[in-house]
Amino acid sequence: MLARRPALRAVSVLVAAVSLTSGGFLVVEPLYARHVLHRPPSQFMLFEAAAGIGGVLADLAIPRPRQRIDRRGALAVSAACYGLAAALFIGTRWVAAAYTGAFVWGVAGATFGLSLTTLQRLAPARAHGRVMGVIGTLDSAVTTAGLPVAGAALAVLGIRAGALSLAAATVAAGLACLAIAGARQRAEPATAVQER
Repeated sequence: MLARRPALRAVSVLVAAVSLTSGGFLVVEPLYARHVLHRPPSQFMLFEAAAGIGGVLADLAIPRPRQRIDRRGALAVSAACYGLAAALFIGTRWVAAAYTGAFVWGVAGATFGLSLTTLQRLAPARAHGRVMGVIGTLDSAVTTAGLPVAGAALAVLGIRAGALSLAAATVAAGLACLAIAGARQRAEPATAVQER
């Protein structure tokens, strides 16, 4: 099913990119808190709490504009924003700015999760279970793979540069899928006119 539908393949790429950053940041956050911010290990959990608050508030605020989130390209934009928010979070040496980044990262994660309703529109109803199963398996596998990938990136590049490279992968995937979706959208009217 995923192999035959380019839009579902794009969703798979976006889920993999976000999952890689999410899993990798489980390695990054404690090291960032300790070695960059010079804070105790408990700081990692406080950042997680800030991200959680951002996610919950976004979930409460989003139901009204949900129709806008369910448009073509919204998933790609939300993936790119997820990567940018991760970079905002980890790209500073100030604790207050890191809290702000963690909060925004939580908002971006909630928005990405909501925009996954795109899958329900893209897949035929009879295939929803299979598609969601494949996407869920992909999410778990890439999140797990993100742990050693992050470890290697941090060992080679350092804490902040390694973390920013993980965030950059998600931004790049989001922007690439957005560009592809835009090109397809522009091509569809031209194809429809030619068929008449």
